[in-house]
Amino acid sequence: MKNAYAERNDIKYEIYKSNHLLIGSWNRSPAKISILFIISVHLLVAQSKVYDKCELGRELYEKYRFPLQDIPKYDLGKRKKCTGLCLVHWESAFDTNAVNKGNIPNSLDYGIFQINDDKWCQSPLRPSQNRCGISCERLKDDDLADDVACLQHIIQERGLHEWMSMAHGAMAAQKNTSK
Repeated sequence: MKNAYAERNDIKYEIYKSNHLLIGSWNRSPAKISILFIISVHLLVAQSKVYDKCELGRELYEKYRFPLQDIPKYDLGKRKKCTGLCLVHWESAFDTNAVNKGNIPNSLDYGIFQINDDKWCQSPLRPSQNRCGISCERLKDDDLADDVACLQHIIQERGLHEWMSMAHGAMAAQKNTSK
């Protein structure tokens, strides 16, 4: 018959042994830690995507039913105005995870369409009008459904005027670099 002290030690040993099997062995194996690191990085990267311009145009047309006239060819040389894919190129470089300084003081632009947190999405950093009814963080993933819904809402309410100042700046920069 064991005394209380021996039973307590047995319980402590069992707890130690189970923790060692579940957690402790990970600490001693560099290969297992490397696997965990690779899986973690893969999960982070899998949440965002950098599109090719043709891939994005095709997805907007086929999956989200954007009219072809709203996805003009990407050619600054022939177009006087930067719209559609050209605008996405200059705003986010086709990166769904892009976050940049907004035109409005202390604001940020989120996602592939660079939607501003002052008016359109709920910022984790400051108050917002949140007219699209969406968290800005959701605009940074590879699922474009909510981004497109917000984009369509913005276009209905304001047209492309939310992005025009950036587009004109991008056009001027393009002309200066091509000289």
